[in-house]
Amino acid sequence: MVVKQLTAKQAKIKDFILLKNSLPAVAKLLKMNLSAVRRTAHQLEALGHIRRIPGEVNPILYYDPKTLPLGSEYEKTVGIAGSDGKKQAGDGFPRSPEDSRVHLNGEIYYRIRNIGDMETIRDNSGLTVGGWTKIAKPKGRIDNFGLVRFGDKDITFVFRKGNKGKVSFAVWPNDIYLSGEDAMRRGEMILKDRADRVTELLRNYGWRFYDREVHGTFESGHPNNPMAARMDRKHVNSEATVKLDTSPGIPEIEVTESEANDILSFAPEHIVQLYAEINKLIKENRQLRVEVLESENFMLERQATAYEIMRRQIATEDTMRPARRRETYADGDHADGGMYQ
Repeated sequence: MVVKQLTAKQAKIKDFILLKNSLPAVAKLLKMNLSAVRRTAHQLEALGHIRRIPGEVNPILYYDPKTLPLGSEYEKTVGIAGSDGKKQAGDGFPRSPEDSRVHLNGEIYYRIRNIGDMETIRDNSGLTVGGWTKIAKPKGRIDNFGLVRFGDKDITFVFRKGNKGKVSFAVWPNDIYLSGEDAMRRGEMILKDRADRVTELLRNYGWRFYDREVHGTFESGHPNNPMAARMDRKHVNSEATVKLDTSPGIPEIEVTESEANDILSFAPEHIVQLYAEINKLIKENRQLRVEVLESENFMLERQATAYEIMRRQIATEDTMRPARRRETYADGDHADGGMYQ
């Protein structure tokens, strides 16, 4: 494989792109036409000198694949996967229920523009990263399988050729464990990017492809989730958003929607938060009850004081009433209010 040397202009544009400048910014800095910068960026990407950062859309940014190796190392560096310091899939460590095992139930498919050579696959620095492994002959076609290793992941692909001349190419991007919010969407981007990397490596051997097509459904599994023990294993609704999957060997809760995955990922945290809120409400309720009781006791004391004052007033009036009558009699009044004749 011969690596084409860059022209001075291509090298200069590459340097500015790798400084995390957007293509419009590069055009402005170098006082060049934007379409020319975009065309050069496409050439640099095709030659393997730059790669798009997954998930960066507006603006599109690039990194140097020679500085950051292909695979999980890059994913950890940019924080798309493993930025929380957790081990990645295949490391033999037990999984937390919050972790999402993002995978594709299906394949990533490419229509072929040009068939290239089937040689040992090397990256742009010359290191061997994979090759063509075996040939299978199912009825009606020939399948040529290959494998590329990115980090600790084996990515399998196949070139299919039918007896009537129809050809196609497909990649199975393996899986990835992620944690945190929006893990399923981020994992989907990484798996698509893995498939695109395979096709970009094969470009160095004459292969050309049309845009990828996803044939299947992206899913997220949660191994060791305690909810798995309470789900029905005999009657599984394949259409359900949340279901039980035992095919990996370890029962896992599986979801097909990003929103549902976030809820499932943070379920333990949600429970803790709800428990804390309930305890807070219980404490507030207890305090309120104490204040109500204190208020009731205060009112009862006030009432008792008022009753005591009224009792004393009545007793005083009753004591003073006979003396007032005697004073009246002394003035000559009858008891019935009449006068002596």
